[in-house]
Amino acid sequence: MKLILVSHGHLAKGMKNTLEMIVGHQDNVIALSAYGEENNDFKTIVTKEIESNSHQPIVILTDILGGSVNTELSKMVIQYEDVFLITGMNLSLALTLVTYAGTFDVKNISRIVAESQKSIIFMNQAIQQASEEEEL
Repeated sequence: MKLILVSHGHLAKGMKNTLEMIVGHQDNVIALSAYGEENNDFKTIVTKEIESNSHQPIVILTDILGGSVNTELSKMVIQYEDVFLITGMNLSLALTLVTYAGTFDVKNISRIVAESQKSIIFMNQAIQQASEEEEL
């Protein structure tokens, strides 16, 4: 599996850096910063990666639903087989994807996304609930 992180600004590069701090260097992960000094043509770079890695699934993570990066890359899902696009990039999701040893298909990726959504917690509320449960 090839993982391509694409974001506005430097979020994707920071995500890759943090990811590699935890799990070590990842040759299969590429980070692109759209609309910055570099990688202005992120669509061309992503297309080249897809075409040169046609023998494996490609998972693309983008930063935000409705953003121009996600909108532009949505076309890749229609155009290429074995390309999966997920928006709402977060570290939990990226870590799960790079450490996942199973098959990358719609069913498994849907499960991975659902699991990573559980890692988004409003801690104030969680702490308050835990305190209330301790009082009982």
